[in-house]
Amino acid sequence: MEKTRHATKRVRQRGISERMIDFAFRWGRDERDRVILDRNGLNRLIGEVDELRRLLLRMLDKGGIVVVERDGRLITAFPKNS
Repeated sequence: MEKTRHATKRVRQRGISERMIDFAFRWGRDERDRVILDRNGLNRLIGEVDELRRLLLRMLDKGGIVVVERDGRLITAFPKNS
């Protein structure tokens, strides 16, 4: 996204990185001409990341998983360790 000189200066002064801005655009909520990612939104995302981490660790304990499908139907699933 192109930035104005004003935005470039203010973002630098406020210690806001490009990655933070990209993250806000991706996960924040639109309110007219603004995108807001506040404490509530960040806490919700942290909870989702924690839940995702627990799931990934369970899958890692199985050595990964294999899912078999055909024609959009689940045939079977099994741990990669099998």
